[in-house]
Amino acid sequence: MGASSLSKRYALGLIKALKSEAEYTSVKAQLRDFMRILDASHEFRVGLVTPVLSREQKMELLAVLNREAGFAQKTMNFLSALVDENRMDRLREILEVMDDLWLESRGTVKMLVSSAIPMDDTLQARLKTKLEKALEKPVHLDFTVDHDLIAGIRIQRGSVAYDLSVAGNLRKLYRRIVDAESGDGGSTPVNSRQEL
Repeated sequence: MGASSLSKRYALGLIKALKSEAEYTSVKAQLRDFMRILDASHEFRVGLVTPVLSREQKMELLAVLNREAGFAQKTMNFLSALVDENRMDRLREILEVMDDLWLESRGTVKMLVSSAIPMDDTLQARLKTKLEKALEKPVHLDFTVDHDLIAGIRIQRGSVAYDLSVAGNLRKLYRRIVDAESGDGGSTPVNSRQEL
């Protein structure tokens, strides 16, 4: 299930306030630290997420925590906004969507690259360069290993997949054979590739 539009709005509001990659990385790390504190302390979580405490008591709890943690002002402003609007229960979901929204706000295309074996740094850099040239945009690649591919790679961009693997070509061949037997003609070449 995807993140709610409300969580995305909060994430975008925070992203718009951040001026650089370094600031984004720092604030995101602090919010993750805060989330870990919530997860580790039942009392703290109950105090901040449920209506047990008043707004003033929640703000004091945040202030006490900040004296120990030393969060950046923008981190505290964001956490205070979540307390003010009774949205602290959305923090986990906000953190889940932040990276994609940050990349999108910077005009960067995010892709998932699956390969049958791990790709070394040189191959990863070469693929990134080629994709950026083809798309004429910056690209962020997440790499994963999928042994079912047999050999080759599969590139996922949103809901679109570019399957350049042996397993993908075998599936295409199978479909051609089945289509030919059923009289559909099967005119798609086995080695056809979807253009980026």
